Amino acid sequence: QNLQVSNIGNSFYSTKRQKGFIPLATTKEISDSRTIHSFRWIGNSQTLKKVPANSIMLSATGTVGKSIHIPEEFFVTNINQWILQPKQNQPEYKVIYVALFLQWLRNNNYYESIQDPSNGGFIVEAHLNKFITIPNFPNSDQINISSLYSNQVGKTTSTLSDYLANEKKRNSELGIWQL
Repeated sequence: QNLQVSNIGNSFYSTKRQKGFIPLATTKEISDSRTIHSFRWIGNSQTLKKVPANSIMLSATGTVGKSIHIPEEFFVTNINQWILQPKQNQPEYKVIYVALFLQWLRNNNYYESIQDPSNGGFIVEAHLNKFITIPNFPNSDQINISSLYSNQVGKTTSTLSDYLANEKKRNSELGIWQL
């Protein structure tokens, strides 16, 4: 959504959590390891549209090609990125797999070859559709790849004497997002 005053009216921004404010994340807050390292907070009298759960945020300007899987609806963003939403009832591992592939393209400088130079290097939708083909790996491979990023493991039941060993084992199995 466009967060300009002409579209949503006056907003108040903060680097600290404020009562009534909601988290704001842009591609500036996405790390190269596909996590959100910090939030800004936005307060507005209107109900702002949050990024939908199980979607992908892909930067379209500036740091073109940064991508992240959004597992739950909890923050808003601005218009400088694409929010890619999967077909209905798409398993989460498939969406994560696509997000990881899109980041792999960035890590290998692919977006530089498909950016629109007449538009300041912006990625346009036509280029996404025309020049990017997601590899159709078997589901088992997609699950293995996506589990490196998101792999929820239940809490351990520990005593004081074995807590540290159990948590180290659990942490070695968690995905990047959970850590």
